[in-house]
Amino acid sequence: MSVTRRALLWLLVAILITPFAWSTAATLIHVLASPQAELTVRLFLGMALLGSMWGIVPTLVFALPYGAALLAWPRLAACLGWVEKTRFGVALATGAMALPAALVIGLESGRFAGAIRPREFVVSFLCALVGGWIGLLVPRLVLKPLAPGAFAPGPQGGGCGL
Repeated sequence: MSVTRRALLWLLVAILITPFAWSTAATLIHVLASPQAELTVRLFLGMALLGSMWGIVPTLVFALPYGAALLAWPRLAACLGWVEKTRFGVALATGAMALPAALVIGLESGRFAGAIRPREFVVSFLCALVGGWIGLLVPRLVLKPLAPGAFAPGPQGGGCGL
């Protein structure tokens, strides 16, 4: 499978996973932030499922820029081979990839009348960061064509080539 097809597979699976990862993370974070709330399994599953409906919109909004980033990933992986070769490196890279969207979502959710509300920013930022990170990381850990090392340059080298 070509690296372009691998990158597109990564994007497609991330688009499918991210809304559910995001809503599950948001549900857990909101429960942890308000310990007085009683939470049953059915209520948790309902909140997570309903939240994924909301998470579809930002996931689709960020699909284009993240699609470009994932298509560029093979070139960047050639420069940072150590990142691509281990699960830990892939986890660090996908966490870093999730940061820009999490910052935008945190700032937009926390802003009201020109001022940033810190609590809303932190909660929205954490939900988007965890959801986006899971959405980007899980395909790399679960799907064999995307396993760590899948985008590393071959034995003939390849080099950085940026």
